[in-house]
Amino acid sequence: TYSPAITDPLAGTMPVPANTCGSGSNPGLVAGHRVPGTYPTALSVSGTVIFDPGVYVLCNGISFASNANATGSGVFFYLPAGTVSFSGQANITLAAPGSGSYKGVLFWQAGTSTMTISGGTTVNTYAGIIYAPNATVNITGGAGSSIGAIIAKAISVSGNSDNIF
Repeated sequence: TYSPAITDPLAGTMPVPANTCGSGSNPGLVAGHRVPGTYPTALSVSGTVIFDPGVYVLCNGISFASNANATGSGVFFYLPAGTVSFSGQANITLAAPGSGSYKGVLFWQAGTSTMTISGGTTVNTYAGIIYAPNATVNITGGAGSSIGAIIAKAISVSGNSDNIF
């Protein structure tokens, strides 16, 4: 009754980003911009934030608050641990790098923590692959999401939205 597992098309194709996860504080917000680098503590995104192009190592996860208006092009987020969550009222437009080691990949959830994408009143755009080979990706809510692709251990879709993959 169940289909056989599909081979992970990205397994072993990307290098694990160098990181210095440990104690310390996150790089600060500079004129509304987040800069690439290592974020040792969980990152909470609220208000208007622009993610500058590059690699973000989010040691303990990231959450987008209901008032978040986040944009970024050429961004790659690597999570060795922690969760990823998007509030239903956040307005998100993120795009993966167009070249380099992480071409086409937006999020890499390396651990087993669940990733939750909630659609509220706006259609959010995740232009790239959400890669969570050991985790579940939950997509919920009222508005849709536009997602390049999802590679995950499991995918759960609920709510009354139209999601575009």
